[in-house]
Amino acid sequence: ICQSVRNGGLNAVDIERLYNGLQLTWVKRIGQSVEAPWRKVLQCRVGEFRLVDMFRSRKSNVFLNSLRVPVFYKEVIKTFQRLCFPHEVDAVYVRRQSLWHNDEIKVGGKPVFRRKMYRKGIKIINDFVNKDGKIMKVNEVMRTYPFLRANLLDVQGLLSAIPEPWKSAVRRSNVKELSQYERADILVWMENRYVKIKHVISRQFYQLSVEPRTPAAVTRWSHYGIRPSSWQKVYEIPYKCTTSTKLQALHYRIVNRFIPTRRYLCTRGVVGSPLCRKCFQVDDLQHFFFDCQDVDQLWKYVLSLLKPKFRAPERVWQSQSLVLGCPDLPPIANLVLLLAKQHIVSVKLNPDYDTEPRVATLKSMVNQAYGAELIIAKKNGKMDKFKSKWKKMLDERGELSI
Repeated sequence: ICQSVRNGGLNAVDIERLYNGLQLTWVKRIGQSVEAPWRKVLQCRVGEFRLVDMFRSRKSNVFLNSLRVPVFYKEVIKTFQRLCFPHEVDAVYVRRQSLWHNDEIKVGGKPVFRRKMYRKGIKIINDFVNKDGKIMKVNEVMRTYPFLRANLLDVQGLLSAIPEPWKSAVRRSNVKELSQYERADILVWMENRYVKIKHVISRQFYQLSVEPRTPAAVTRWSHYGIRPSSWQKVYEIPYKCTTSTKLQALHYRIVNRFIPTRRYLCTRGVVGSPLCRKCFQVDDLQHFFFDCQDVDQLWKYVLSLLKPKFRAPERVWQSQSLVLGCPDLPPIANLVLLLAKQHIVSVKLNPDYDTEPRVATLKSMVNQAYGAELIIAKKNGKMDKFKSKWKKMLDERGELSI
């Protein structure tokens, strides 16, 4: 439910992920507030290693635990490492990787830090990549950095410690040189590209921490042969046709198959039989909303009301399409369908259920929805939008015709 509506969620706030998102805003502050006193104090506690360089690679836990900084900042670094790097290795990711305190680059089984090299500006793997886009040999390193007084074996050990898959990614890439912002800025991997952290807002940090998941109900609907052309459009239907949270919640329950039909309750041991109490057929969602004899007259009225007003292929008017709503129909048509389903649910789930859903009651519900939206439109000065939505349901005098 914490996913966006387009992904089948309810935009509910996950407190843990919200905290992760707020943590990442501190990385943005670290990158931008260069002259802030608190940042200077933090840099002094870290030591010689620049704060910005903390966010180039996955730092070893040994190094992070050794930092003389508050635990909060250690958690910020770990959260950034977990959420803001790409899952698949590419050339830019490899070339931006820090050579120092990197869990993937180990000499003698341990991450390393060579202070002399760091002071001379050798900080990332890109500093060991030649003009042809390949990892340098030892002799190339010494020619490129003649001022570097380092043991050849030490340099060779460092070059050998770079993982072979990373070297292959650099060789296969067409990237010859990193741009200035790729070298210097803190970058976040989002929407399949690198973005400067200063361009990322808090909401996007939160969305980074919410992992997209396919709702389990999608597979269940496919099992019953119901496969909409776009699930995203199905999820958005109630938000386009109504502001009623009651109807929006109903649509969510239907899409995720949370309606307590007799079959649903029997599977969970609440009732003893999955059969409908009126027609003695298995009471699944299809039967509950469309095939039960009690709802037959209601749907005949709904289809006789909508089909002449909204031209659509015959498949749109089949129960398999109507159960989830139809993105091909205008919002007002989907609103009427939702109201019909709401009426069926309120009648059938009533403990004293002994009457069938009534056409007169549905007409009253449509009238109430029309009246409520009319009042809101007048108050907000949106009468043009209101008339555009309801025009197919109005007669020549501009009155509701149902």
